[in-house]
Amino acid sequence: RIDPAKLTHKLILVWTTGEEGGLLGARAFAARSGAGLKRVYAIDTFVSSDTPLEQPMFAFAPLGQGAVLRGLDDGSVAPRAERDLVIRVAKANHIPLQLGTTHGSTDGSAIGAFGAPNLGLSWPGRYSHTPGEVLDLRDVDALTRLIAALALVP
Repeated sequence: RIDPAKLTHKLILVWTTGEEGGLLGARAFAARSGAGLKRVYAIDTFVSSDTPLEQPMFAFAPLGQGAVLRGLDDGSVAPRAERDLVIRVAKANHIPLQLGTTHGSTDGSAIGAFGAPNLGLSWPGRYSHTPGEVLDLRDVDALTRLIAALALVP
C-alpha cells in the first residue's frame, strides 16, 4: 500500500532475525545504519491481556479494536511528540488505534539506542509463542493502513 511515487524522503524497510536470541539482526542493522535514522517503527505483536484468564489492568488491547501503539515497554518509551504524530496520522486517516503499555520490547530497542525515536506498532494478539496464537484481521488491516500512512511522513 506504499506508493513509492508519493515518497518525498528515503524509506528503509528492514526484516530482522534472531530477535529471541538477543536482537541479533536488529543489532547488526543498527551498527550499520542506526545513527542515520530519523525514526524507527518496530512492527511486532502486542501480547494483549484480552483473554478469559488474565486481568485487563495491564497490556490490555482488545482484539478487533485496531492497531496498537506501544507507548511504553521494557525497551523504550515513545517520545510524546512522536506518539502524538502517530495518533494524528491515525485520526486523519480514520484508522482505529489503541495506546498500550506492556512488558517485553521489540527489535527497535536495539536501533533506538543510536538516537532515533523507537515506536512499537503492533496488532493485539493472544497466546503469543504458542501453536494457538489468535489475532483479528481487522487489526492487521488497521496496522497495514497505519504503516502506509506513516511512510508518507518525512
